[in-house]
Amino acid sequence: MIPHQEIKIPLRWGSLAAKRWGQPSQRPPLVLLHGWLDNANSFDPLVPYLNYPGEVIAIDLTGHGLSDHRPKGTNYFFLDGAVDLGDALVALGHKKYFLIGHSLGGGLGSLLTAFFPELIKAAIFIEALGPFTSEAEELVSSFRQFLKSRDDMDKKKKPVYPDAATAISARLTVGGISRAAVEKLCERGLMPAEGGVTWRSDPRLRLPSVLRLTEGHVLSYLAQIQCPILLIRGTEGIITNENIFPARRAAVKGLKEITLPGNHHLHMDIPQKVAEPILNFLNQQP
Repeated sequence: MIPHQEIKIPLRWGSLAAKRWGQPSQRPPLVLLHGWLDNANSFDPLVPYLNYPGEVIAIDLTGHGLSDHRPKGTNYFFLDGAVDLGDALVALGHKKYFLIGHSLGGGLGSLLTAFFPELIKAAIFIEALGPFTSEAEELVSSFRQFLKSRDDMDKKKKPVYPDAATAISARLTVGGISRAAVEKLCERGLMPAEGGVTWRSDPRLRLPSVLRLTEGHVLSYLAQIQCPILLIRGTEGIITNENIFPARRAAVKGLKEITLPGNHHLHMDIPQKVAEPILNFLNQQP
């Protein structure tokens, strides 16, 4: 893996950790946003194939990897995640950015492109086009489920595994992810604990959403995206709800879409094949 620098990006309430490759150039920095319960190592397999002529910055999302956890007594609202990232881009100090977001990072990235059009020059979403949604009438049941899950979590301790190999095996049971990808994520996602190792990520990230956007909300902000967008899907990925995604595709003006053989983590499993359309797309941007 090519060498990188660890950096901290200040926020109003804490900081986000990130990995930075390359040097500033005339090209906008390329910002990489990982998926739920992953971390910045998610992009280690892809970065060498991008060979990007400028800075590449892979951010640990709030509560993930080496980034700070939200203050005690607060929650992880989706919109707050977008605010954190917007503040992080401003703190990095560049006028424009290219963006790649996978899964949760793609959902947050789609918000960024709508809310901060002056900052995002173009974006690539891998296995994501907006977040999961709920309808308005589900609010009360979702809220009650959140409260119960929160109370249950308060009674539990983080799982401790005797060693990294055991933690890797536990992670492999979730999400159809390859062993190589899990091992890479665990390099940054585990920390020492009494009796072995445990996850660095904030346990609150596993709580059900107390409040999701509605599909109408998502279509509204997708329609306001102004920059070029490339969507990369896996044939065995999670974008399977054809009741929702045709409308989302139609909402994004000029959306380009590519499907590659692979699952949800195709950027880790087939990085060279994923890099090709990304490079072609970025090279088309002035």
